[in-house]
Amino acid sequence: MRIFLDANQLFSGAYSPINRITQLVELTRNQHELVRSDYAVNEARRNLARKTPASTLQRLDKLLRFVTVFPSVDIPMPSFDLAAKDVPILATAQAYRCDILLTGDKRDFGQWMNRPQDTGGVRVMLVAQLLAEWAGA
Repeated sequence: MRIFLDANQLFSGAYSPINRITQLVELTRNQHELVRSDYAVNEARRNLARKTPASTLQRLDKLLRFVTVFPSVDIPMPSFDLAAKDVPILATAQAYRCDILLTGDKRDFGQWMNRPQDTGGVRVMLVAQLLAEWAGA
């Protein structure tokens, strides 16, 4: 399974040394592929630099060692009611055939959550949802 991490998930993973993203990294090792785009990393870096201590950037770099990078794709998606900043996120997840896009952005992605039939085969969901599903399996 290929799991794409949105910028806010990278931010969360770096913000605190112990969180759901670090738990996800441990659970996915050797079983699933965590991926990110350069676009998502740049956004996470900008927000961390602006809002948090410098140590969070070091935690981000450590986290990124476990996450495959893909070049961003930014293609028009006229049928999607999605904020312009999020188009490259979903487009990249689609282009690289990700099974899941993990985000914490309910405002912009909320209407697309758990609707892979409407999002090009990518299941948009929260980390908590994925971890709860795995715990119940």
